[in-house]
Amino acid sequence: MMIGISKHWKAPAGLDRSRPRRVRLTSGGIGLIVAGVSLLIGSGAATIGLTRVVDEQREERRVMREEGVDAEAVVSRLWRKSGESRPRWAAYTFSFQGRKYAGEAKAQRREWEQLKVGSTLPVRFLTTNPAMNVPIGWERNAMPGWLPALVGFAMFTLGLLSLVPIRRQYHLLSEGRASPAIVTGHKKHGKATEVLYEFQILSGASIKGHGIAGQVATPVGSAICVLCDSENPHRNAMYPLSLVRLGDI
Repeated sequence: MMIGISKHWKAPAGLDRSRPRRVRLTSGGIGLIVAGVSLLIGSGAATIGLTRVVDEQREERRVMREEGVDAEAVVSRLWRKSGESRPRWAAYTFSFQGRKYAGEAKAQRREWEQLKVGSTLPVRFLTTNPAMNVPIGWERNAMPGWLPALVGFAMFTLGLLSLVPIRRQYHLLSEGRASPAIVTGHKKHGKATEVLYEFQILSGASIKGHGIAGQVATPVGSAICVLCDSENPHRNAMYPLSLVRLGDI
């Protein structure tokens, strides 16, 4: 069947041009590049921003530890916020130099269940700014110092990886050899359909490949066009490609 198709098969218009062919990005390719570059740039901004947050949290904890004073607060309200985990919260008031101040904090289940409206709660606050206060033992954990670097590295890596498909498709369309292939089957992956195909290289060996179909999958037994790397035919893809297209002559 492959031999019969090969005799009468013609490559789609433009693929018969001399290589390297001129290649342009599709709208999908442009969008992917924008996303990748945004991740690369954003990785640095995220690292810097999160590092500042870590430094601020550490400084806040240091100031509260070294300059804060203790007081007895009175619980004024207990409630649970909406959401999947329904976190527990407590509101309280305390006095300093004849003035009353209020605060609220997220509580662990054991701490929260031991409280009731009107019960006392030890708090620590800054005399220079009593609005900065926290129940003793309820201090939130500071962000780990390694987290900014990890987030920045992850974003940078994702940015690079998002550009890999463009590079691969660009090379196939620019340098790849157009060959006829036969659709041998389909596989469903949710709403997407994977097309299985097989084609022959110049040596006569059969190579198998696969790719995601468009809106309508080509029937089994139909002939399609694939592009393959001349040096490594196992690097192949169905034509047309999603991220690049032929440029003007």
